[in-house]
Amino acid sequence: MNNDKCVPYINGHSSRKLNPKESGKFIHDHCADVSVDPCEVKACATMILSQMYSKSFSAGIYTAHPLHPKPVQSSVQWIFLIDCLNFSFWTESSEKFAIEYQKQMYTGYYSLCAAIQRAVDEGINLMDAKYCSCISIETVRHIFRSASPTEIPLVIKRWEVIKEFGSVLCEKFDGLFLNALKSAGKDAMKLVEVIHTNFPCFRDFGIFDGMEVSFLKRAQIVVADIYGCFDGKSYGEFFNIDKITTFADYRVPQCLLYLKVIRYSEELVERLKNELKPGCYDEMQIRGCTIHAVEELVDAIKEVAVNEPSKYENITINSVVVDFFLWEYAREYREEVGKCPFHKVRTHLY
Repeated sequence: MNNDKCVPYINGHSSRKLNPKESGKFIHDHCADVSVDPCEVKACATMILSQMYSKSFSAGIYTAHPLHPKPVQSSVQWIFLIDCLNFSFWTESSEKFAIEYQKQMYTGYYSLCAAIQRAVDEGINLMDAKYCSCISIETVRHIFRSASPTEIPLVIKRWEVIKEFGSVLCEKFDGLFLNALKSAGKDAMKLVEVIHTNFPCFRDFGIFDGMEVSFLKRAQIVVADIYGCFDGKSYGEFFNIDKITTFADYRVPQCLLYLKVIRYSEELVERLKNELKPGCYDEMQIRGCTIHAVEELVDAIKEVAVNEPSKYENITINSVVVDFFLWEYAREYREEVGKCPFHKVRTHLY
């Protein structure tokens, strides 16, 4: 497959576009280099359910991290800003971009949380949409000043995204993402639509084998993080949270590869030694099969749980919770998981 023949992401909207779950299955059924191993899915499902039970694991783990907000109304604005900026933390350098905050060093996603919290502590009013709509690049560079020689990737794009966050909220939602949330009426997929319709930086679409597909990683994770922060209650209550899929980035497929749930062809592994272009065939087949693999995992976990209903009755099983589990698992076993290849794509979409 020639990855130079990349299809750009589509910024339009069409009723013919497959949703993320449909896209995952379609891509899995039509791709050449990524497969899902049904035997390993069953084995992994048993392992995940066992660990979820022993750890009382739930989406509520979101609030356990000291950098994450507690379930109060103002957290909705914070979560949305974070997920506007939740993209592209990998670096070519062995020395990662890092933020020092309260005498601790943070890398990856948590470096973003630390940078935003540090800025707020310094009096930079990032929760104010009007302020963000006209923020300067100098201020953004100051917010993301690194504790290492490696700077944060895509700083100009982050500046543009912060201004978009501010201007769209001011123009359409009276400055508050809470109003966008309320407009969805506890409908998870409606909120995803509200987000990508109004905020261009969330439009995560492509064309695969002639079909318009969607991934919507960051739009879906907004829903998931609000759901997790409020533990499925209050502002985090969605009657159809099960329709949200896993968040197709670069860490979840790496974890699935380590767990042997997905497999790559030798040719794909070779191609992954180089950076891929956004929207290329390889990127989409990895992301699509990641979505499908987690949907298969969720179904398999439910099949295991149904055999012992009294034991597992208090465990919530959906793609959001399984994604959170895989992400935490990848962090816990980062040295082992990190030996598996991952697709390096410099993009603002994840």
